[in-house]
Amino acid sequence: MSIVQEKMYMDVDDVCAILGVSKAYAYNLMREYNKELKAKV
Repeated sequence: MSIVQEKMYMDVDDVCAILGVSKAYAYNLMREYNKELKAKV
């Protein structure tokens, strides 16, 4: 099983591990994705 399948939500460490990016960049990505999700609700 992959990290995503085991957990319901991804945290910054998961994003860093999967995408191979820094924590700062992962936080920026998550912020943007969360904004997009809120706009759809």
